[in-house]
Amino acid sequence: MNRKMTWLFLLASVMLLFSCVKDMTTPEQEPVSLGLLKIKFKLNPAEEITPTFQTVIWLEDERSEFITSLLVSDWTAYGGYKFENVCPTWNEKAGWKDVSDEQFDAVTRATPNPFLGADSLTIDCEELGLNPGVYKCRVETHIKKEYNINYTAEIRLGAEPVTKRPEPTYIPEKHEAGDVLYDVVMTYYFE
Repeated sequence: MNRKMTWLFLLASVMLLFSCVKDMTTPEQEPVSLGLLKIKFKLNPAEEITPTFQTVIWLEDERSEFITSLLVSDWTAYGGYKFENVCPTWNEKAGWKDVSDEQFDAVTRATPNPFLGADSLTIDCEELGLNPGVYKCRVETHIKKEYNINYTAEIRLGAEPVTKRPEPTYIPEKHEAGDVLYDVVMTYYFE
């Protein structure tokens, strides 16, 4: 009987020891509240032409599936989306003709003015209903005819602040007016 009690005591001690080790190596984590995502950009008033400056900002998941529009210039929102050459990457993915009135009102705003300096958009990731993870943040501006500029960066939403300065992609190629959309900075941070 004494031997049996010794084994039970030893077994209970080992189990207690393992539970303590587990608790020491995997501390309970507090839920992370998502921060803010700020997209800052500048528009360059071209001398040779008058660009349309129609600008859209949207999010995709890491597989490039469309999630939501964050900003749509008013002319694009009110019918410009019907022209396939205006912000074509967004236009192909957004399904704008089927958007709800609530989403329309939330993201439609005046066309950015290149003479006012830097423009920006800040969103509360939690309020938008996003979860921690990797997202593609995209900004696209129509210049003229079929010419557009697109900036894309992968941003991980979670515990770590991050700043990205993506490089432009020209659709179908760089316009002679140059970088009408430039100095795009995407920052995920906490207040």
